[in-house]
Formats: sequence, structure tokens, C-alpha cells
Amino acid sequence: MLLAPSEIEEPVDSTDEIDAPSEPSESRETAPLGQRPFPAAAAHTGTSIEQTSLRTLIEHTHSISRETPVGQAYRVFQTAHLEYLPVLDGTTPVGLCSRAQIGFLLGSQYGFALYAKQPIERHLLPSFLTVREGEPIRQMLELTLGRAGEEFHLDVVLTDKAGAFLGAIGLQKLVHLQSLLVREQMEDVTRQRQEVTATNRELFRSVMELRQSQARYRILFEHSTVGIALLDIAGLIETLNQTMAAWLACCDAMGPCDQGLVEAFEEKARPRLQAALRCLETKPEETTEAWMLPRGNHPRRLLQINLHVIEETGQVCACCVDVTQERALTRAEIQKQKQSFLDSLMGGIAHELNNKIHPILGFADLLMEEEGDAALRRHYAETIFKSSTECAQIVRQLLQFCQPTREEKAQCDLGTLAQEALSFLQFRIRNAKATAHPNWTGLAPKAPLSAPVLANAAQLKQVFINLIMNALDAMEPAPVRELRLTLEADEKECRLRIADTGTGISPEVMDRIFDPFFTTKPQDKGTGLGLSICQGIMKAHQGHLHVETVLGEGTTFTLTLPRHEAEPGEEPKSCSAGFGSSPCCPDRPAEGRRLRALVIDDEAFVGNFVQEVLKRKFACLVERAAD
Repeated sequence: MLLAPSEIEEPVDSTDEIDAPSEPSESRETAPLGQRPFPAAAAHTGTSIEQTSLRTLIEHTHSISRETPVGQAYRVFQTAHLEYLPVLDGTTPVGLCSRAQIGFLLGSQYGFALYAKQPIERHLLPSFLTVREGEPIRQMLELTLGRAGEEFHLDVVLTDKAGAFLGAIGLQKLVHLQSLLVREQMEDVTRQRQEVTATNRELFRSVMELRQSQARYRILFEHSTVGIALLDIAGLIETLNQTMAAWLACCDAMGPCDQGLVEAFEEKARPRLQAALRCLETKPEETTEAWMLPRGNHPRRLLQINLHVIEETGQVCACCVDVTQERALTRAEIQKQKQSFLDSLMGGIAHELNNKIHPILGFADLLMEEEGDAALRRHYAETIFKSSTECAQIVRQLLQFCQPTREEKAQCDLGTLAQEALSFLQFRIRNAKATAHPNWTGLAPKAPLSAPVLANAAQLKQVFINLIMNALDAMEPAPVRELRLTLEADEKECRLRIADTGTGISPEVMDRIFDPFFTTKPQDKGTGLGLSICQGIMKAHQGHLHVETVLGEGTTFTLTLPRHEAEPGEEPKSCSAGFGSSPCCPDRPAEGRRLRALVIDDEAFVGNFVQEVLKRKFACLVERAAD
């Protein structure tokens, strides 16, 4: 008959009494099983289960020495309410003993007498599992939960890295930890699935947007009115749109082309375009203009080209705009503005010409009557010549101003052009009762200031005349009418400031003064195109027009142009015609040799004058023809 351990009667003999463990190293008390909380890592703290420290899984730290008698081990079981106790050799675990096994041994008829005083190491379980601190949680769970049979229920002994006992971990906690790990993995899988779904949705949206963007690109690229071509760094065309292909008339759109962009333009425009392509290595963007070579029945086109480098592909993008019609309209508007100026200046010009012609007629009459005094006759002739020269100067400037605008540019001096424009308007300045104060430091012989620019003289003069006339109109109500022109120049730029003492420009008008057809003048005095055309001319010369105004005090227009020095060996071209200047007479021919000249003119007075000059100065044999 087997007895429960609680029914066993122990002998009262003190020699048979079982000693309770007295060393703390042999029995370390902790809270009873079921009263210790689960480790924080197992709760929802945001920390992964795999990062849980094994120390937090310890259920108890009870242990007994290998020499502990079986009876005393039984008492420890009763006190700690445990199922398994680690057995130590010093601090090193050597096995496990179970409550059920001890009860079975002591519960038999003679069990207590036979086994109570035997050391516990003789009754250890056949096997036990030891885990070192720091071992991965996943690996520990696979090792412990992968056991079979009775071993599956055994506690796991935890040791430090040196093998010293730390505590025991129960199966219940391991199973709970495994379930938390599975739940965490399921949450990770769910989260990853959601992320993949969101990524796929975003990828689908990006693909759709890319397709739409490609479709818009093809529509804009192929049907754009702007000619677009992609070039390699050498200038060869790699692809181009339909507009550019139609202009070049040499290759298909959207396909490769073995032609260079430079070769498609006129011979005289190629150096500028080649220089612009070379400048792309140092400048991010360069704009130039060139004329397209006519091909067959294709008309000539004036194209404005914008070049810039695409850093991602290393290609050069050329955007071309057909400005042929725009330039034609601009020239027409310039001529219209000139005509408007001439209509307002005609009376003054006629008055000035009469002032010059009256001395000519008067002194010519005196010259015919004077016979004896040679010095007086010479004085009369010099006066006639001076008045005629001034009259010719007015006519020359008038012709130069009225002639159609040309695209050619030459090296000019900004101060000289401004002085000529100011001289042209002297009668208008006098009629306006204004005073002009030109500061032509560059024209003074003692302190020459060069202001060379590459420009079209007629166009720049039109800008000066327009701004001066606007200044005179603005000063009509002003009590003090002063016009100040100041020339400045440095190594990079040349500037001309035109300042007046007029009424200034109001803020609401300031933003619109360069708009075409906007004017504050009466309809019979202005068309609203003057400042718009001036700004267009300055842009065409790579310059700019800046305005500063103070209401009630006056306005200052500043014209800025890039300085242009003639290349070494290059002869500077004159912007002004030589008509009206003194004739330059070459050497007379050698004695005994007479040149023959044919004079053709339908005006008898002009023909007679030329005939006399050729006879007197060159000893020519002259023949006359009327046409």
C-alpha cells in the first residue's frame, strides 16, 4: 500500500531528522509560481519578442545541492510549491528532480526509511535541458518546445555565460512566449501585406501617371509650334519634333538624323551658332539667332534659338521659335513710329532748313556783286559752305532716320549717336523752352571716354529720339525744364542716362508703360508704341532699358548695352554715312595724262557742279548725259 508523502510519519530520533537547507546558495527563495508577472517584452510595449532577455522569463531561483537528502528535498517542494527543482554542484546545474518522483519514492511502505537520507543526486530525472543566457529566443524556443514525451514538461534551467545557475523557466511561460512570438509574426506579416498592398497601389498610380505624362509629352512634343531638337555635344541631331523636321526638311520626326544643326543654317550665321554650342560648357544657357537656309521651295525663316544642356542625359536641347512674321511686324511698327515722329517734326525741320538756306541765298547774292575784295569774297564763300554743310547734315540724319530698318550691326560710339540725336532735336528742344545738359565726357578731347557698342545706328537713334521727345512732353507743365544726358562706361557695359524734370510717372501707370498701344497722351500725339518698340530694340541688342521715377520731380531712363571692342586687326565700321562731309580729293594725275569722266544726272545744277569739280581738281575730260 502506497502512502502520500503527507501521511508519512517521520521518526522522532534526532539522528534520523532531515536537515532543512540552510545555505542561501542551495535554496534561493522567490515569489510562488503564478504570482510573478510575465516579462514586459511579452506585453505590447513596442519591443520585439526576439529582443526579450531570458532573465525576465525566470519563474523561480530555487535549487538544492547534489548532496541534499531526499527527505529534505521533499520539504523544499512542500514549501515552494514547485514541480521541479534544479540540482547544483556548487553553482553548476547537474540535473532536475521532480516532486512526483520524490513523492513516489517516499510514499511506499518502506520508502521513507529507504530513501529519505539518500542524496538527491541518486534520484535525478534521466535528462534535463540547460540554456545559456544570451541565446536567441527563437532558437531557445525551437530547442525547448521541440522536446517529446516526459521531457516536454520539464523546466528549462537558465545559466549565465560561465555556466552558473540563474533560475528555472517553466513550460507555461515558454508556450505563452511562443504564442506571443507567433502573434507578433502574424502582425508583421499583416503589416508587410498592407505595406505591399500600399506599395502596389502607389506603383500602379505612378505607372498610370507615367503613362499619362508620356502621352502628354508626345502630344506636346510632336504637335508643338516650337521646333525642338535634341543634339549630342557635337551638335548632331538625335531626335526632333514635327515642326523642326518641317523646317529642316531633311529627316523624319522622332527619329535619328545624321545632320548637324549648324549645317542647316546660312553660312554667315554658322559661326555664331557654333560659338553658342561651345559656350554651353561654361554657360548653362545661351540664346542666339540665325537664318534658315532656303531648301527648294521652302521660304527663308528667321529663327530664335534657345540652347541649354540637359545634365541628366548630357544632351543639348535646342528650342527654335519662328520670329519671321514677328520681326516683319516689328519693322513695320518701327517705320510707323518713325512716320509719327516725322509728322510731328516736319514743321521744325522745314524751319531749320529755311534758316540754313537763307544765308546761302543772301551771301551768294553778295558774292555775285563783290568784285574787288578777295578776302571778303572768301568769307562769303566760307559762310555759304558752312550753311550748306549744316543743311546737308540735317538731310543726312533725316534720310538715315527714314530708311528701312536693317539687321546689320556695326561698331558705334554710344556718345556719338546720342549727340547726333540731340542735334537732330535742337529745334524741338528750343520750341519746348527746355535746356539740354549733355555730359559727353567721352567726346572731350582732353578726357576721352570710349563707349563702343555693336549696334544698328538708326535703331539706337530712334530710341534716343523717342525718349527725348517723351521727356519734352512730360516737362510741358513743369516750371523748370531741364534735360540731362549722362554717358558712363566701364569694362563690361556702356550706359546712357536720360533724365528730365517733368511730372514723373504714377505707380498705377508705371507697370504698363512698356505695354503696346498704352499711352497717356492724346490720340493725336501718341500711338502707345514708342516705349514698347524701344524695349524691343534694346533686347535685340542684348541690352536693357530701366526706368526710375519720382512723382512730381522727374523720370530717368537708363539704357545699358554690352561694351564691344573691335577684334585685333579688325577695321571698325562707321555707323554714319559720309554724305555732307567735305570732299576728299586724291592726287592729280601725272602731267600729260588726262582722265575721261562721264557725268550722268537729270538735275542740271548738280551736273554742272560735278563737271566743274572734275575739270578743276582732276583736269578731266568730262562728258555729260541727262539719264
